[in-house]
Amino acid sequence: MQDHTYIVRLFLVYSGQDKGHFTRMQQIIASARQMLIADNISLVLTQAVCAEQISEWQYSAENQLKKADIVLMLISHGLFSVDIALLQKTLSGRTNPDVLLAAAAPNNFNWHQTSFYQWCSRYFGVYLLEDLAHENAGSANHFEHSLADLVQLAYSLQQEKMYRQYLQEGNKLLKQKKWTEAGKKFSNALSLGQQNAEEDLMPLYEKLQICHHELHFDQLVRLGKQAYEQENYPKACHYFERALQLKPDPEVVLLRENSLRTPVPGYKLLKQLSEEDWFYECLQEADRLFKLQKWEAAHEQYEQAAAIHRFEFGYNLSNIYRRMKACRTARCFDEVFNLGREAYKAKNHHEALAFFEEACTLKPNDPTAIRVRNKCRRIVFLKNLLPYALQLLFLLLVAVLFSLVKYLS
Repeated sequence: MQDHTYIVRLFLVYSGQDKGHFTRMQQIIASARQMLIADNISLVLTQAVCAEQISEWQYSAENQLKKADIVLMLISHGLFSVDIALLQKTLSGRTNPDVLLAAAAPNNFNWHQTSFYQWCSRYFGVYLLEDLAHENAGSANHFEHSLADLVQLAYSLQQEKMYRQYLQEGNKLLKQKKWTEAGKKFSNALSLGQQNAEEDLMPLYEKLQICHHELHFDQLVRLGKQAYEQENYPKACHYFERALQLKPDPEVVLLRENSLRTPVPGYKLLKQLSEEDWFYECLQEADRLFKLQKWEAAHEQYEQAAAIHRFEFGYNLSNIYRRMKACRTARCFDEVFNLGREAYKAKNHHEALAFFEEACTLKPNDPTAIRVRNKCRRIVFLKNLLPYALQLLFLLLVAVLFSLVKYLS
């Protein structure tokens, strides 16, 4: 099931001498748009231009013409009365290379032998829709289906273009060893490629596995370096060993050897723990820091526990991720709330109210945040009323002076 609505842009060219043809086409476009809703495709008529006014719109409509996925021409005798050479120059110079050029002609109008048709076929490849009928409802319905098929073709070309773009960007990021960004690009390309049964997606799956593999490797090396800096050499050696199981790397081999050769200080000597023991030790330390509201340190411990976790430990990994999310939310809340307090102390009440509103969004049930937000709201409300109160006071003072002058005179 698709999650997004894809937009196909239609640019319409018609002759001003045949308004009925243009009006009927508008109705058919509206009917075809309803047929495409089920496929999450939105047909948008970006602009409809009159061929007789080509000298006026060829520059004003340039942006819309370049963005168009389909250029639809309503073929009639009036269209051939305009400057065809200028129309050809405009279409060839101001459209995308992958634009679809379509034509709709009334009954018994044979334009296949004209030089304009030969030119369009040579440069664009014209898609001829069914004859546009004015009276026959069945033919009109057939024409709507033809227009819907053309929009489906434009949508497929758009998807293929996006797929190739994601793939190109992912390959570029993969060469730069930006595994997270490359994985996102490959995932987007995979979601588009799965809609095409003929596409060979095996190389894409392999590249995604490379990104995940390298991300896991980098995370283990980072945790090993962090443990080494904390002089926890057995733990650092454990992370480096796991990283080398994923990929041989000379630098990691050297780090592991340094961890083995480095003596452990007596006051930091730790017993060699199993992987499961290390997991629960990190989890216990993270819970302790969480209760002390040391959000950053707790988040770091939960992250280490998630990296060590395995299914056979009998612990639900989703609980760790929920705690990590709670740490991030609490840390953001504290930062925003402190900024609001500083703004409040500086008497910047409008700015303070914005911070307190954001804090209440992060923690809707926090009584302190609700109390200071309501207090700040009252102050801002009174500040907003102050100019009106001063004006009223000024008017009262003028009235009193006027009455006093009148009384004395």
